[in-house]
Amino acid sequence: MNSEKKSLYIVAGFALILTFTLLWMFVSTGSAVFLVIGILMLMTAYQIIMRLVVGVICEALAEKGISYRSAFFGVSEAERRFYAAAKMRRFKRGLPVFGEFESLFLSKRSAEDILAESCRIELCHVITFFAGFLPLVLSVYFGQFWIFLAGSVIAAVYDLICTAVQRYNRPRLIEVSDRQRERFFRNLDRNDREENAPCGEYAPGEEEAPDKEDVPESNSAEQTYEEKDADNANNGEIT
Repeated sequence: MNSEKKSLYIVAGFALILTFTLLWMFVSTGSAVFLVIGILMLMTAYQIIMRLVVGVICEALAEKGISYRSAFFGVSEAERRFYAAAKMRRFKRGLPVFGEFESLFLSKRSAEDILAESCRIELCHVITFFAGFLPLVLSVYFGQFWIFLAGSVIAAVYDLICTAVQRYNRPRLIEVSDRQRERFFRNLDRNDREENAPCGEYAPGEEEAPDKEDVPESNSAEQTYEEKDADNANNGEIT
C-alpha cells in the first residue's frame, strides 16, 4: 500500500470517528448544527472508502483485460468536436496531476500501457459517478436531503471531469500507439532480413563496403602534376 492510500484510509477513519461523535452530540443536544456537520463527515468518509473499494475492483478487472478498442471506451467524432469546442486541451492543463494520473506520461510508459491505464481510470470514475448518489437513501432517515444531494453532485462533477479528460486523450493516444506498433514491426522485419541475409549481402539502404584493394593508399591518394598531365595526354586533352 502506497503512502497516498494510507493517507486516504487515515482521513476516512478520522471522518468516521467525527461522524459518530457529531451524531451522538446531535442526539444528546438536538442541535441541527451537529447533524449537518456529521452528515458532511459521513459523506466524506463514504466517498473515500467507496473509491478505494472501486479502485480494487477495477484493478482486478484490468488484470483480466480491458480493451480500449471496445465500444464502451470508443470516442465518436461528435464527442471529439465537443471537447474541441469546450477547449478541453487548455482546461486540462490547469488540472492538478496526482495519484492515478502521475503515471500517464509518454516519457514514462508506452502509449499501449497508458491506454490500458486510462480505460481502468475511466471505468473507476464511471462506477463512482453512479455510486456517489447512493447516500441519498440516507436522507430518508436523517433528512437534510439537499445536503446529501449537494455532496453527491460535487463528487459527480469531479468524476465527469476525470472521465472527460481520459476520453479526450484516448484518440490521440491510439494514434501514437499505432505509430509505435508500426515502427516496432518495421524494425523487427528489418532485423529479420538482416539476420537471414546470405553472407556478403547488405541490408537495403546500406552502402557496400569497398574492398581493400580498391582503397587508395595514403601516399597515392593525390596525383602529382606530372601524373595528371600524362592522364590528360592519354585522353587527348590539352592542359
